[in-house]
Amino acid sequence: MKSDYRHGGQPYTPMGTQPVRVLEQNIPYWFERKYPEFRSELEQIGVTSIKYYCDEMPILNPNGYEQTPHVTDNGQICLHETFLSYLWALSYSIIVIFDEGLNGPKTGKLPSHGKPVGHFLQYGYDVLEYGLSLVKNYKPWPTDLPNPDPKWYKGEDRYFPEKANAIYVAAVDFVLCHEVAHVACGHLKKMAEAQLKEEYLPKHEIKEGEIEADAWALERVIQGIQDPAQRTSVGLGAVAGLASTLFLKPELTSSTHPDTDNRIRTVLERLGGEKIDGLWGIAAAYYMVWSNYYKIGIDWQDEFDTYSDFVDEIERQLLDRKDSEEMRRLGFD
Repeated sequence: MKSDYRHGGQPYTPMGTQPVRVLEQNIPYWFERKYPEFRSELEQIGVTSIKYYCDEMPILNPNGYEQTPHVTDNGQICLHETFLSYLWALSYSIIVIFDEGLNGPKTGKLPSHGKPVGHFLQYGYDVLEYGLSLVKNYKPWPTDLPNPDPKWYKGEDRYFPEKANAIYVAAVDFVLCHEVAHVACGHLKKMAEAQLKEEYLPKHEIKEGEIEADAWALERVIQGIQDPAQRTSVGLGAVAGLASTLFLKPELTSSTHPDTDNRIRTVLERLGGEKIDGLWGIAAAYYMVWSNYYKIGIDWQDEFDTYSDFVDEIERQLLDRKDSEEMRRLGFD
């Protein structure tokens, strides 16, 4: 399998122009360390390469081209630096907002970085604002904002960037596995067969394929867990990977993809259950920030016993919104 990721004994110079480039080499290294036989397996599956694009463009371009992860007809998995910067920004900002703005005030637990609760909260919101701006407008990473490059942070400033780096790499791992799944499960073959007949796959089949790809990817990242302590990190990465699709639009539903909240719920139940309360808390924080950004109007309750209870309440409120979205899509509104 060919790859545009370079590694080995040669001096390494990352591609790209944004700070996330410093983690470029971490992705294939972590990927292959967890799945030592996966490279040969990928060749057998039909994945031809992993391509890293460094175009300085927004994620959603006016010309209709989307810089989101995808796999091409010939089995090439495509990743774009702008999307990866956006993914890191979400990984950083949500963990900061959860620790400094939600969990810390709720529990009174002092953060491990040694500063008062809320010390880094504004950084969380500033990085979030920049990350979300990349969806429709590209601009270089502001030099005064936290980023994944160790040259930026030092001392207590390293606490959240290093946590975000771990979540980000796990998120890209899940995203890569999801794209591999489309090849492994025969989805590309079905699409090609339909195109030969000058037909389109029914939307329900495309949606079923996305559900299957999520399940395949989830089992793959679970197989890579070598220590029980990694379960939370893997879960945070999978949630972050799926939540990156959440922030691209205000709708939860799609004619070709499963509902985003249902996809996240599957990860929570498979990887965390109610035993990893913080994993559910991070999911709740993603919903809170997404709701505020798009002015969804969820009624937040201050009192809840566990974060899984909090997610349950959020999902109950989202049901009506999803029903309305579905009615509009079917033309009944």
